[in-house]
Amino acid sequence: MYVYEDGFRVLPYGRTDFDFLEFEKNRSKSAGIYYFSHRKMFGFIGITKKENSRLIDKSGREGFVANDAL
Repeated sequence: MYVYEDGFRVLPYGRTDFDFLEFEKNRSKSAGIYYFSHRKMFGFIGITKKENSRLIDKSGREGFVANDAL
């Protein structure tokens, strides 16, 4: 699952080693209950700076700063 802000991909979201939605963590608990894994899904989350002004980019667009918006 990728994250794009104003048309640009925000890393590390979407990398297989960065489980920001915790799909792999939950799947490792019980594969019978948790169907989704990074191998079984695709897509993106598209956001804009204008509509999400409280999200602050880290330097080099390497994710977002942890604040109340997250």
